[in-house]
Amino acid sequence: MLLKYVTGTTDVGVSIFGALHGGMFLINLAIALITAITLRWPWRVTALSIIAAVPPLTTIPLEIWLRRRGHLSC
Repeated sequence: MLLKYVTGTTDVGVSIFGALHGGMFLINLAIALITAITLRWPWRVTALSIIAAVPPLTTIPLEIWLRRRGHLSC
């Protein structure tokens, strides 16, 4: 983003890191769905885990909440 918007030189970094970011989001989505099926989460917990992937660092408080509620126990 720095090279594209501040210096105005190139947008190669945005295309590379944008693709990596999108790939990691899809991996997080897949892991959330697999975990929800494996641990038999209610649909609300599953929806929260998917929504928490959108804002940055929201998965950290979600994991703390999931542990306190016992949703991460096998």
